[in-house]
Amino acid sequence: MIRLIIISIPLVVFFLISLLMALVFLIIRLFSKKACDMVSLRWVQFGLFLANKITGMKTIAEGRENVSTDEAVLYVGNHLSLFDIIVLYPLMKKPTGFIAKKEINKVPILNILMRFVHCLFVDREDPRDGLKMVLNATELIKNGTSIFLFPEGTRSKDGKILDFKTGGFKIVEKTHCKVVPVRIDYEKEVFENHAPKFYANTAHVKFYEAIDTSDMDKHQIKDLAVQLHDQLKEKLI
Repeated sequence: MIRLIIISIPLVVFFLISLLMALVFLIIRLFSKKACDMVSLRWVQFGLFLANKITGMKTIAEGRENVSTDEAVLYVGNHLSLFDIIVLYPLMKKPTGFIAKKEINKVPILNILMRFVHCLFVDREDPRDGLKMVLNATELIKNGTSIFLFPEGTRSKDGKILDFKTGGFKIVEKTHCKVVPVRIDYEKEVFENHAPKFYANTAHVKFYEAIDTSDMDKHQIKDLAVQLHDQLKEKLI
């Protein structure tokens, strides 16, 4: 309990300061949307870097050269824990929106920060909401913001990759952006298995080489989803 309190204090302070930062973001946006995106990105990355430090989460990342620095791409990764985003987001080099479940949109302050960095919330049980997400993600990519998709739709509780939901790949059909496969694994049990206790852990992340989809038709993109599923089956540790 004492450890939980110690961990919570700096995070609460960060979230309170974030309320003021949100006003700063809005002012910056009046002059430059691009500058607002970068300032928001760095602020959120700082907060997540802080979260990793105080919870004892270390990251070993391979293939950082495959993280896009200029063009918008679609990252496709496996999903094991709430910490996936906390680990992965600080590794992004340009504005990137994560696709998250709608429940996270109910978390005060966090939902505001996530909107500033173009995260999208989706009700995975509502096909219309899924279509809306695809259209919004498509627009973001066309405007230069990368998107991170967890096509399993929920986290795997045993580490084995779940079947992919193919709806998110319509983003590729509409944009023909490059796709970067991402695998994440943890050396110890994920947080959800011992919540609310925090234990130090190490995340292993691999960014694979980007896949060019510019000449793919919808059938090839459907095959790509299968290919990615097979590629991301292999654990890193």
